[in-house]
Amino acid sequence: MSKAAKTPPPLRLAAWCVRIRKAEKLLLSPLWLWKTMGYHKLRQCVDDLQSAGQLVVIEEPVDANLEAAEIHRRVHRSQGPAILFKNVVGCSFPMVSNLFGTLERARFLFRDTLQNVKRLVELKSDPSAFWKRPGRFWKSPWHAMGMLPRRRR
Repeated sequence: MSKAAKTPPPLRLAAWCVRIRKAEKLLLSPLWLWKTMGYHKLRQCVDDLQSAGQLVVIEEPVDANLEAAEIHRRVHRSQGPAILFKNVVGCSFPMVSNLFGTLERARFLFRDTLQNVKRLVELKSDPSAFWKRPGRFWKSPWHAMGMLPRRRR
């Protein structure tokens, strides 16, 4: 007699109910949709750049009107790193600049979502591709919904 035959039917049914609940939580959870986004906050993005060595932090006081813009212009022209100005004169918060200064850095920042965005652009240019290759694009509607702006109260 097999092991499955020895198990009473209610236990097998309970195990299936647990599996179904887990699948429902995964599919209906907004976090599943949010996985299309790489960062939820700008602070996460800045921390990621700093850990990758692609961010320079400037602690000295910098004027936001012309001085920060000139620093940004020179760094951008030389394909330099992103810049975090911690002490901006006349401003109560830090300022970040040159986040997308190079194509490599933009790919680094969007590494989690770049493939999804490429597929959505491909579908926008040729919507019939969805029906030609449904296996490739089956998650695209969820990725598109996940990229919508969130409503805040």
